[in-house]
Amino acid sequence: GFDDRQQTFLIGIHARRGDKVVDPYNRYYTGREYAETVVNWASTAEPCKGPAAKVDVYIASDSATVKGEVRAFLERTPAASCSFRVIGMDDSVSQQASDAHRFDRPGEIQGMAGKVGQMKGAEAKEATLDILFDIYMLSRADLLIGTLTSQIGRTAAGLRKVVGFRPRYFSPLAMDYRNWQSVQGMGQGDGIPSPLGEGWVKTPRVEVSLGDSSFAERSELLGLICALQADTSREAHEVRLPEEGELAEVLLGAAELAAKELRKGAPVRVAGHLG
Repeated sequence: GFDDRQQTFLIGIHARRGDKVVDPYNRYYTGREYAETVVNWASTAEPCKGPAAKVDVYIASDSATVKGEVRAFLERTPAASCSFRVIGMDDSVSQQASDAHRFDRPGEIQGMAGKVGQMKGAEAKEATLDILFDIYMLSRADLLIGTLTSQIGRTAAGLRKVVGFRPRYFSPLAMDYRNWQSVQGMGQGDGIPSPLGEGWVKTPRVEVSLGDSSFAERSELLGLICALQADTSREAHEVRLPEEGELAEVLLGAAELAAKELRKGAPVRVAGHLG
């Protein structure tokens, strides 16, 4: 297994989609941003300073699309002496449930725990094993990349510490590190340790960009969304979809209301039902 590997360096990425995509308190990170984090870390990291090395990048996600997103950037982009191979599960039971929006309700996307809780029999067992396997792979990675607002990555980071640091251990990189104080406050009541106690650190500064400027940088409103999602301390303003009107009218009206609130500096949660 991976405990017996000698030469292959393993990076584990946990990329949440599902309910995290619409949660105003969670910044959405693209496949490109995860890939850029890998490349910028590897460009100065010790494992990539010697002879040519192959690095495996394991993608743990509740969406089957993430592996392809990251692969499109990483497998064509070496960093120092390292090149990358992106691996991970394909269309697992948990990914299928998330991508197909099973168990979601109008205006509410269920988290993975909620989805698995509504599954039955063999399907529930397989989905649980999917998640446990992801946690195991992330916990065995030499470098872990994730977010502090998701418990899968946090659990993997904790396991890495409990089991004992591997000889090639590197501190886990948090895409949303700036929110560590807010995250620490949310978990204290449940006895969850501080992210800093799990060893999380900031991602490296982006010196190597994998393409043109992001759409968020070119779009005023998307730039505002990204800035607001990076700060979990702000309360969201709810924008409800109009109950009557043609689909185009409903969407346009909701977009106008959302844009108005965004320009005030308020996170927005869109609620309501289409159709």
